[in-house]
Amino acid sequence: LMNCMSRRKNLFISTETQIKNNYPHNLMKTHFFTSLFNTILVLVFFHFNLYAQDTNHESFNRHGIQVELAGSSLFYSVGYQYFLNPNLSIGAGFGYFRFDTGEDVEFNTKSFLRGANVPIVITYFKGKSNHKLELYGGIRFEKIESNISGIKPREWNTVYLAPNAGVGYRYLGKRWFGGISLGLTRLALLEKEASSTFLLLPILGLRTGIRL
Repeated sequence: LMNCMSRRKNLFISTETQIKNNYPHNLMKTHFFTSLFNTILVLVFFHFNLYAQDTNHESFNRHGIQVELAGSSLFYSVGYQYFLNPNLSIGAGFGYFRFDTGEDVEFNTKSFLRGANVPIVITYFKGKSNHKLELYGGIRFEKIESNISGIKPREWNTVYLAPNAGVGYRYLGKRWFGGISLGLTRLALLEKEASSTFLLLPILGLRTGIRL
């Protein structure tokens, strides 16, 4: 009987110790999912609130094909944009480039720079006419490979995450749209130490497209 009680006591102490040790981790996970859930609720409420305010939300073309130079892209991207309502859109694109910069005499190799990027962006439009203020934010997935002298070598198997946000002007017509923006984005290509440096630089963006 004494041995049984002693084992139960040890089991209780062990379980209590394990719970205490895992408490910060569990609390962090709970806080993360709670914050994520609240963020999703705010975005959904924000979307439907804007949708309800617009009385002509059925009379516009929701789909768009867009070409972007710089901005939320790395050099350029071609993508698709879906208008949730006249004041809110979400889009994604893809871009690829390669520059051969000649032969490196020192190492007797050809110097090159290539990259691919997938920007995902949410854009909010403010204005009652076709001329609107644009606020955007998103993230860009990019791959870079380079052996150019003076630039830190990049490996193609590394994916960089580049947040970006900005403000600009957008013309939204029934069939055509275009605009210009100024924002901040991460440029991993110019970072000296990719693992410890996070370089945000201002960037000018141009975009145009058609609505379907």
